[in-house]
Amino acid sequence: MIIIYVMFGIAVLIGLWALICLINALMKSGGPVNLVKGWLRAVRGE
Repeated sequence: MIIIYVMFGIAVLIGLWALICLINALMKSGGPVNLVKGWLRAVRGE
C-alpha cells in the first residue's frame, strides 16, 4: 500500500515541475499567444 503513496507523490512532484516550467515559459515569452508562436516556429525550424 505504501508503494501507491510513493508513486502518487512522485507523480505530483513531476506535475508540479511541469506546471512551474510552463509558467516560466509563459512569463519569458510574453504570454500564451507568443508561447504558441514560438513553439510553432521551433517545430518548423525557423
